[in-house]
Amino acid sequence: MYKGTKRIVAGVMMACLLASGAASSGAELPQMTIRAGSEGLLRVGHDAVVIPSFRRFVAVVTAVGPPDKDGRIYSFRVAQIGREGLKAVTADQMRGWRVTMLAGQLFASHFEVRSNTETEITVNPQSGALNGLAERDVLIVEDVAAGPLAPEPDGRRGQGT
Repeated sequence: MYKGTKRIVAGVMMACLLASGAASSGAELPQMTIRAGSEGLLRVGHDAVVIPSFRRFVAVVTAVGPPDKDGRIYSFRVAQIGREGLKAVTADQMRGWRVTMLAGQLFASHFEVRSNTETEITVNPQSGALNGLAERDVLIVEDVAAGPLAPEPDGRRGQGT
């Protein structure tokens, strides 16, 4: 064998042993399953080292709110997905939280929560309108500051923060 090959082989064997030990220990990583059109089911989630330092939950848009008199949309209904999340959301509990779009036309944009109910979120108009939001878009709501509220030149909110 070449010099150092034994160390590589030993490292690979150790990694396999550790992986099989973790798999047989019953340890389960937090995961969620969502339907992605004709592509079937996709499994997504975090690795096991994520420390929940602030409250957050992942949700899917179930309905888009009505536009205002100028045609801008600022509210939507959600359903939490995954096993983790807020157990009971109270009115205006999420005021000031950040909503980040994880899928859809508004991907990577974020908004500040102005008000909420158990299933409906209204964003601050200063953080931009939600025009382009659609049912089944995925988002994360986090108990952190939303960052700059003015739109970037490309129309997205909060890029690079």
